[in-house]
Amino acid sequence: MLDRDTTKPTKKLLADIMSAAVNQSHMPGLVLVPFATLLVRLSEEASQTTNQNMKIQSRMIVLTSIILGITIVQLLVAIISAIS
Repeated sequence: MLDRDTTKPTKKLLADIMSAAVNQSHMPGLVLVPFATLLVRLSEEASQTTNQNMKIQSRMIVLTSIILGITIVQLLVAIISAIS
C-alpha cells in the first residue's frame, strides 16, 4: 500500500487511497503516500497532454500561415488581372 509507483493505473492509486483512509487507525498519515503518488501521476499526464496540445497548436499555426499566403497570392493575382 505504500508503493510509490507512478506507473500504476489511476484507479489502482485511488483504491490505495481509499484503503489507506480506511486503515489509518495505526498510522494517521498513511493516506498521504498514495495521494502524493496520484498527484505525481496526474501531473505527468497533464504535462503529456500539454505537449500534445502544443504540437497541434504549432501545426495549426503553420497551416493557417500557408492558407494566408495562398489567399494573399490569389488576391494579388486578381488585383493584377483587374488592372491589366
